[in-house]
Amino acid sequence: MDNNDLTRHFGLEYIINKLPAVIFEYAVFPDGTRNFTFVGPRCKEVLGVSREVLLSGAYPVKHFIFPMDWDDFLESSEKSIAGLNEWKWEGRVHHHNKTKWIEAVGVPTRLEDGRISFCGIITDISHRKESELRQREAETGYRLLVEELPLGVGIHKQGKLVYVNNCALKMMGAGKPHDLIGKDVIDFVHPDYKEGAIARAKKVLHGETAIAIEEKYVRLDGKVIHVEVSSRPFIYEGEPAVQVVVKDITEQKEAEESIRKAETLFSQLFQNSPMAIVMLNDRGTVVKINKGFEEMFGYTLEELLGNELNQFIVPEGLESEGNDLNTLITSYRVIRIETSRIRKDNKPLSVIIYGVPVHLDETTIGIFG
Repeated sequence: MDNNDLTRHFGLEYIINKLPAVIFEYAVFPDGTRNFTFVGPRCKEVLGVSREVLLSGAYPVKHFIFPMDWDDFLESSEKSIAGLNEWKWEGRVHHHNKTKWIEAVGVPTRLEDGRISFCGIITDISHRKESELRQREAETGYRLLVEELPLGVGIHKQGKLVYVNNCALKMMGAGKPHDLIGKDVIDFVHPDYKEGAIARAKKVLHGETAIAIEEKYVRLDGKVIHVEVSSRPFIYEGEPAVQVVVKDITEQKEAEESIRKAETLFSQLFQNSPMAIVMLNDRGTVVKINKGFEEMFGYTLEELLGNELNQFIVPEGLESEGNDLNTLITSYRVIRIETSRIRKDNKPLSVIIYGVPVHLDETTIGIFG
């Protein structure tokens, strides 16, 4: 049975009655009056008004449209009439002490008698609107949450930024959101990291979450900053997007670099000093010796590491002196003493010993000698 057979079998009215919407014809007459000339039977279900009442003209459209939406309804319909263009309107209607959202779509036609006839369909879109409202409320809550975060948060769709929080503005040297909104997110990535950033963005768009990694960004003023970046798939305004969370680690990286330089300077000074230098831990055992120590005493670090130094270089008869020196140093005293020590080959050496305690939070953690 084809469509024509179905129509003949059931009748057009039967099909209209089964539609989950209201079919209507609405006429605007030359004298300015207007009224429904046909309404589907489901109008009471959708609009809260029976078809008999609507067709009688006793209940004009304005009476059941939500007052705040009437001006928009009137303006959109007038524009459609003036240009004979398709009319589409979303708004609220009163429905048995409740408010419903409807969508009306109609096509105007000017007839020979001068009236304009709108033929169209009215659909209940309350569920959709409620879903949109929940989505907006969720996005509002999201904004309130992330605006105060001490992390930069940005959202981009198809590579273009559509949202940034306050921290992201400050981080990138921007004064207002529109300094960043609409810009290509990859433009802020340092050239050395762009290839990797593009590859990760593609993976996120396919549903993967990109774990935090370190990159460099370029601020609006051209300053390069170190950042830790993670990103994940996100739905923004009902469309697929990418959420990026950024932590500025520039100060941390600069501190790490300063420490690395200081350690390098100390290591070079320690190793290249012509004096014999040894580092002991808080228990008095050997942690490190320099080349000068190896040359002066003949021992390697492998031989001394983890052992008490006194048992290797303090000659017989001076054991108590060696122990006393360690005690003095660990009690926060800096010492200098002329004395004797012995090499690995038992050759005696006349030496000057300097002992300096190493402190951390008012606690001796080692000895520099």
